[in-house]
Amino acid sequence: MGRPGLLGALLAIALLGAPASLRADDLNALQQAAQTAEAAGDAPVSIVALSKLLRAVRASGDPVAEADTLARLGRVLRGAGRYQEALARFEEARTLDQAGGHRVGLAADLAELATTYARLGDSRKAAALHRDAARLYQDLGEPRSAADALVHLGIDRRDILDAQFQRLALRLPGFAFGLGDDALDG
Repeated sequence: MGRPGLLGALLAIALLGAPASLRADDLNALQQAAQTAEAAGDAPVSIVALSKLLRAVRASGDPVAEADTLARLGRVLRGAGRYQEALARFEEARTLDQAGGHRVGLAADLAELATTYARLGDSRKAAALHRDAARLYQDLGEPRSAADALVHLGIDRRDILDAQFQRLALRLPGFAFGLGDDALDG
């Protein structure tokens, strides 16, 4: 906790009241505390701040802000290696964005889900989600985001092919790399 901003963030989180009773100024302070913790890379403080912010945003009844906060929380959880919790938050965000017709948020949610599945090693699921995100971004006229999703789709497909090749190579007698230089000499 060597950063003074984090101390302020912790104080703001601790001093704010129950989420349902927060005023706009309190929400802004909590938002700032969460941003400070995220910028400092302090996952535990970020998770506490974003969880409290999420409860407050839910109490305010703003589904777009709720989906955004869920996605932020999902990214922090994924960064902390808490993949299943991250998937749950991204799924919640996707449900809200889909129900509200918030297509930009939905595309981002699909990309976040895909990235998380890729980190879990589920390249097939990641590829399907990256493909859906790329299509939606294209429909929305977001070429940079579409291109990013397509790049990740290519990486997912490479990983799928690599896994298939590895399984195939294990079944072929005498076909293995790393068994000696003569294995590659004809």
